[in-house]
Amino acid sequence: MTSIDSDTSQVIAEAISERGGRYLEAPITGSLSAAEEGTLLIICAGDLELFKSCETCFFSTAKNTLHMNCDVGSASKMNLIHSMLMSTSNAVLAEQMVVLERNNIPKSKLLDVIQLDSISCPLFSESGRAIVDQNFSTNTSLKYQQQNLHMALALSSSYAQPLRMASASNELYKATKSLGYSEHDMSAVYFGARH
Repeated sequence: MTSIDSDTSQVIAEAISERGGRYLEAPITGSLSAAEEGTLLIICAGDLELFKSCETCFFSTAKNTLHMNCDVGSASKMNLIHSMLMSTSNAVLAEQMVVLERNNIPKSKLLDVIQLDSISCPLFSESGRAIVDQNFSTNTSLKYQQQNLHMALALSSSYAQPLRMASASNELYKATKSLGYSEHDMSAVYFGARH
């Protein structure tokens, strides 16, 4: 129930299957606030009957579950791709906040615009509010997001698929980590964008 690469998940599944067990990968997506609000998502792949047996337990932790398919590795890949979307979107938001700041426009006004537009979502609301309030207490750790970006880039490398936006975002997260913000919220990528 954590982020691992699909190869590792497959190795674990094989080891369990060889000993007569059943395996279900089930990474959890969401932030600390999502956990507190009970709105986490668990993405699963593997044994369907095991998924059905575990589903009630999953609902004690998460609001939603999704069984991708029976192919172990699919949920790990989806989790990394989902995390890549969040990380890259968050990096773009941070850069926009820096542009506003440099143009003497209150950063809070971007939150107003986002709230009134079709791109409104909890990610932009939470990260944007953290940047405006300069409160980077950890909701989703920057170190964790960069780790997932790194794994997603490795996944795409195996298919020779370029990920230009994610690669640039990964560099921004790494630069922010070098500034000492690893343990802060991922919205602290704002400091890397400012630097």
